[in-house]
Amino acid sequence: MRVFLFMIFCTFVAHASFMPKAFEAQITQKYLSSLSGKERENSGNLKYQSPNLLHLNMEGKNPFILVINSDRSWYYVPPFIEGERGEVTIEESKESLPFQFLNILVHGLKNNDLYSVEGKGEEYFLKIQSSKQKTFGLSQITLKFNKDSEKVFKNILSMELLHLDKRKVEIRLSNIKDQPKFSSDEFVFKVPGNTNINGKMKI
Repeated sequence: MRVFLFMIFCTFVAHASFMPKAFEAQITQKYLSSLSGKERENSGNLKYQSPNLLHLNMEGKNPFILVINSDRSWYYVPPFIEGERGEVTIEESKESLPFQFLNILVHGLKNNDLYSVEGKGEEYFLKIQSSKQKTFGLSQITLKFNKDSEKVFKNILSMELLHLDKRKVEIRLSNIKDQPKFSSDEFVFKVPGNTNINGKMKI
């Protein structure tokens, strides 16, 4: 599902030598529509702070808001037509697949229990261990870095997520702000009144 696809990129636990402890950025996601087969593109704003704080606001034809803190996650889809009810899924963070994914890059570009790393030029392939593939729904993540750059988060040009059914999703970040100051309110979602509340995030 889309929410897991693009936000995946963003929800990594900061690693001292690879990830900043906090950042804000514009995010763009490209994928093939399962209905039309045509390429779709969504964009939005991402705020992240270690440990485990995320606010993702995606716009376009399939808008949604995803907010995660150490206790809860909220996945909100606004009403398609004005006057209808929106939908929000609320669950404990530990039950949220995006929350579990927060730890997937904790080791950066080093082999670990979650994935093995193969580097080739400006591309690095993170191959998810077979025992973990079903959990995350992914078999591989490809990181593409800017040419002749240090292999750290800020120099990632794009990320490609390869799903178990061979679907690919490309994610790019731009206008990255390093170490911004966030308020705690930014990681708590206030549910609008005209909203149906569900108990499990559908990914």
